[in-house]
Amino acid sequence: MSKVIPYQLCKLQQIITGREKPEWIKHFKSEWRILSRRPINNTYITNVDQWTCGCLYYLTSRFGICKHLVQQKEPVSSNFFDQIKRNNQPPFLTECDQDLVNVQSITLHNSNESNDNENYNNQSENSDEIYNELITLTTKALTLLEEQKEASNILWARSIKKKFNSINRMVEEVEQYKRKRTLHLTWKGHTHNTRFLN
Repeated sequence: MSKVIPYQLCKLQQIITGREKPEWIKHFKSEWRILSRRPINNTYITNVDQWTCGCLYYLTSRFGICKHLVQQKEPVSSNFFDQIKRNNQPPFLTECDQDLVNVQSITLHNSNESNDNENYNNQSENSDEIYNELITLTTKALTLLEEQKEASNILWARSIKKKFNSINRMVEEVEQYKRKRTLHLTWKGHTHNTRFLN
């Protein structure tokens, strides 16, 4: 959380300001050039304006492109790949002015920051409720255990012991996590019980 997320935020800021390109642009450009040289043997219903094609390659393409669309598109300049924009609805691929993209991205980034602050405040309020609920429930369970212990009710203890397996697993995993000399910087190596642990 403390290493990966700041790095990703910095990288996103570089992309927003135009100092760095998204990683997918390089792969998109490479695939575009490969498809532009492939021979066309079959014809499909192809619409460059809506950026759709009926061929199987288009339907399975990571970028939603195929040789039919690429070769029907007029020859593109090197700036084309800097101004490309992918959409969730037709037209699925459009060109746009980079300055406009930067302004929209910065506006979106600022609005997301304010939304994040609101979400953080809401989460802080909800966290007290969640913890109070868990503490109350645990206290009731502890009281019940002590009562049954005084009554020497071993049959009840044996029947509900398996219900505490998940809690036991959580405690063991957290203790093992805290004993480690170096903490994980990514999700790899974490369990469900240690993923968000401070």
